[in-house]
Amino acid sequence: YRELADAIGKDVYIDINGWHLYWRDISMAPDLKLSDLVATSIGPQLKSISNQEVLQLIERIPINLGSGKLMVPLAAVTPSGAVQRLYDAVEDASKDSW
Repeated sequence: YRELADAIGKDVYIDINGWHLYWRDISMAPDLKLSDLVATSIGPQLKSISNQEVLQLIERIPINLGSGKLMVPLAAVTPSGAVQRLYDAVEDASKDSW
């Protein structure tokens, strides 16, 4: 799901006090970027996943802030416009059969 991860990574970000951190730059584990994690989670359901299911997925992904002092759902720190770009990337990928 490399193409989906690339599309997500270049267009979708979290916002921390006005700072935009793109999902491609967020490490969830060694050698695992957030955009890759989301793309591989969505990929198997690409043709049938709804926007609501995508939102539920990102609500379940915890984002560690302050070296573990605070954990927040990914959806809580992703602005609405960026979530819409995520939906658009998933829709485009489903049409293109990546």
